[in-house]
Amino acid sequence: MKEKLAPAEREVILRPVGNNPKRLYRCPKCGAGLLARNMRHSCGRYSLAALFARSTPSVRQMFSKFARMVRACGRVELIPQKTRAVFLRHVRFVAVYPRKGWMEIGVELPERCPHARFHKIESYTKRMHGHYLRIDQLGQLDRQVQRWLRDAYRAALRNDSTALRRRS
Repeated sequence: MKEKLAPAEREVILRPVGNNPKRLYRCPKCGAGLLARNMRHSCGRYSLAALFARSTPSVRQMFSKFARMVRACGRVELIPQKTRAVFLRHVRFVAVYPRKGWMEIGVELPERCPHARFHKIESYTKRMHGHYLRIDQLGQLDRQVQRWLRDAYRAALRNDSTALRRRS
């Protein structure tokens, strides 16, 4: 009988993308782009279609608009996972959790930013705080959300350059 490994034990050997060893590493099993070799991650192949299969068409519309807003910040990679879709610029900076008739957005900001629209803020480190808001309709994806996305994107760029300097 094949031994079942715990998620933490399922590390895979990663190889550099292209000739530049400072670029993302790719998991040979799932293709996930990772900042460092042997970084733990959710290894699997998932699709947006499967992720939104139980959601109403309006949720998929909201996600499409949201994805355009994220891409307006700069170059990003969209990775569908089992329960969420994440956007990354070498590090994850925003996640979308689709529900049947709405979606929850998690934005990683470098400082706690209390606002009435955030129903939860979690502090992970001194410079990483998850801010969560519920989106029920397209009109809620407004300029304020765009500002938060730009702030999170800029913070991801800073984290990326800091991590690259440490590895050099």
